[in-house]
Amino acid sequence: MIGTDGSQPRSLSDIKAGEIVRLFSVLGGEQFKERMVAMGLSPGISFEVVRNREGGPVVLSIRGARLILGRGMSHKIMVT
Repeated sequence: MIGTDGSQPRSLSDIKAGEIVRLFSVLGGEQFKERMVAMGLSPGISFEVVRNREGGPVVLSIRGARLILGRGMSHKIMVT
């Protein structure tokens, strides 16, 4: 799998605070994918990682709103 910009997708949990990334895909079941879309995480959307500390939640800035994801959720979200 290669992103549209030629980069390899990485797990959201591996992204440092301050980086702006684009959602590549969401791994998991249909309910999880639907939940992510309902929260504004649809493929192709760009967003900033505001905070990502080891062992804690990941805080995102999407369309002017803050979204907090648990560590397990962030492992299933692939970004470029």
